Amino acid sequence: MLREVVVITDDSGTILPPKNFWKSKFGTGIDIREHIEINRLLAEHGLGIPADDLDREGAYREILKDYLRPARAMYAGMFSEVRSFVDELGGVCNADLYILSGRYGLINQNDEIIPHKYHIDTIEKLHDLDAALGFSTKLREICTGRTALIFCLPKHYIAYLNSIGWFETIPGGTGVVMITSKEFADLETSHTNIRVLPRRGVCRVGRENRKKILDVILQDWDPAGQV
Repeated sequence: MLREVVVITDDSGTILPPKNFWKSKFGTGIDIREHIEINRLLAEHGLGIPADDLDREGAYREILKDYLRPARAMYAGMFSEVRSFVDELGGVCNADLYILSGRYGLINQNDEIIPHKYHIDTIEKLHDLDAALGFSTKLREICTGRTALIFCLPKHYIAYLNSIGWFETIPGGTGVVMITSKEFADLETSHTNIRVLPRRGVCRVGRENRKKILDVILQDWDPAGQV
């Protein structure tokens, strides 16, 4: 049976990476606050850089229509590592990527978005984002029928989801792997289907964790087993 895997990560402060269309590769990306043409277009319409002002989405989409991209092609920096890992997973399973965006809430990698500059860095902001856009409910919906969920998230995201009892709602047959702070290791004790792998420095996945996750996906998932 082909495994169904979802990877969930956060957005990146570095966005709008240039793409080499001949090689289908992305560059390192720039901060759009330094993008001359985007700033000119926005200034002509009396608008600043898009942030958490989703109520202006229609106007921004019209003004920045030439810069719309699928979410997977909008973010760069550390996000690139996760994108590469999802592409690698696609060789052995049905792998999909979802992104927790400070502007949009939970979005799929193929959702078309505008370049923006707003990153969630506190539990309080996550609470406000969830209240406004209901990302935790949407996360629950994408669990249905999945073999495994892989969370590549900073610790304040995991802390928020844990604080609202989100992990209690995961179907028992769905395996969960978290690449995050080791302070959440106790989730393995209270949830037999959760495994926590340490995040090494600024890496969102890391070489060792890539191999461990691939091993889990390639074998039959056993919620009581070890990664």
